[in-house]
Order: sequence, then C-alpha cells, then structure tokens
Amino acid sequence: MTAAATQKVKRMFILYIPLAVFLIYTLFPVYWTLNTALKHEEDIMTFPLLYMPRQITLDNFIQLWKDFKIYTYLFNSFIVATVSSLIILFMATLAGYSFARYRFKAKQFIMLVYLSVQMFPVVLLIVPLFITFSQFGLIDSLYSLILTYGTFNLAFCTLTMRGFILEVPREVEECAIVDGCSRVGAIVRVTLPIVAPGLAATAIFAFLSAWNELMFAVMFINSQEKMTLPIALSSFIGQYSIYWGPMCAAVIVALLPEMMLFAYIQKYLIRGLASGAVKG
Repeated sequence: MTAAATQKVKRMFILYIPLAVFLIYTLFPVYWTLNTALKHEEDIMTFPLLYMPRQITLDNFIQLWKDFKIYTYLFNSFIVATVSSLIILFMATLAGYSFARYRFKAKQFIMLVYLSVQMFPVVLLIVPLFITFSQFGLIDSLYSLILTYGTFNLAFCTLTMRGFILEVPREVEECAIVDGCSRVGAIVRVTLPIVAPGLAATAIFAFLSAWNELMFAVMFINSQEKMTLPIALSSFIGQYSIYWGPMCAAVIVALLPEMMLFAYIQKYLIRGLASGAVKG
C-alpha cells in the first residue's frame, strides 16, 4: 500500500468514521421524531419497532392544527420571543459598545459579574420573581415572560455584541466624526452596519432562548390561551396516556424555525465570541 493510500485510510478511520457515527447519533432523535409524526396511531407503539412508516400520513399534523390549536401557542411564543429579543438587542448593543469603546472604573469587575450571572442557577429566582410579578399583577401574562427572558439573556448577548464591536477599528468612527457625524451618528451610520451580522446573531440567539424556555413559562402562565409552545408540548403527556403522534408533529413544527435560524447564526456567533475573547 502506498503512502498516499495509507494516509487516506488513516484519515477515514480517524476523521470520517467518527464524524459519521457522531452525525448519526445526533440526527437520529430528529429522524425518529419525524418518523413518529408521519405514522398512523396504530403503528407508533408496535413491536418490533417500525423504522419507516408503513404508510405516510399527515393526520397528526392536521389534528395538531384543528384539535390542539397549535397556532395559538405558536403566536404566543412568537410574540414573547420577538419582543424580548428586540429589547435585548437594543440594550445589549448599547452595553456592548460601552464595554468595547470606553474605559471606566470597575469595568473588568462588571464584566465578571456579567459572566457570573450565566453560572447562577436561575431556579433559585423563581419564587422571588413569582412574588414580584404577583404584586404587579403580571402572573398569567406574557409580559412576565418578556421581562424574564429579556433579563436573563441580556448578559450573554452583551458580551457577544462587545466581541463584534471590538472587530470594528476605532479609526472608522473617528473618520466619520471628523467628516461631521456626531458620536451617535457614527455609531448608527458606520458601526452598526458593519456589525450587522453580529446584530442578527444576537437577536436570533435571544429569540431561540425565549422560544425554547419552559421553566419560567410553566410557573408564570396558567390559562390555556396564554400558553407558549413549550408548555403546549408538555401538555401532550397526560396522566394516563401520551399523544405520541401529535406531540412529535408539534416538535417538528417547533424545530423548523430553530433549525433555519441556527443554520444562519452559528458562524457569526462563534466569530463574535472568539473575537471578544482575544481582544480588548
């Protein structure tokens, strides 16, 4: 065997085969969920298990739309995720710009606090938040979720935006100021267009975090018409039965926007975190 062939064999066993195994391991739950969603009810719990539907059906998706009214939960989740991500985007951009461009006392300490917030077990804050929202009449309101998600995702998004803004040379803003722009004008007209991928990545990360969150939603939302999509998914598990078909169909519906958004976000998110880790 030649040296080139030996290298190809080594590369296959060291790189490609492990990657293929990992890919199968990662994607199999998604495949099995889709497989279950496309089966008839009598084929879901059969033994031996059917790895392919005998006959593909869309009954579970139709039942999901007609009987379970999935569109209500999708709308609630969309409102909560969109509003909270816009709030985070605005505040994280301002805070990230301050961390990237200005020097002030306790700057490193404040950034350390931002990092420590990410390690804090949020379950300890459920009771204080519940009492606070009860006093303000926000229990069973989407406003409680918007405020909560906007708070807990702000620290990470601020550090992400700082990383993107650090990539923009100061000289670019200084040239704009020399040409007559104010500081705010230079930020809006020069800096923000350059960091547009970072803005998109931050907004999408905040959106997905709010889209998937369950713990706070279960605690703060009581009525069915205010439920978000994660609560709706958990409601398919009853006391004596589990609606496997509609539940898997709902999971597929919930995964589609996430998969499309994450396919766009991942390269920008990694670049922003990496740049923030090595600069300034």
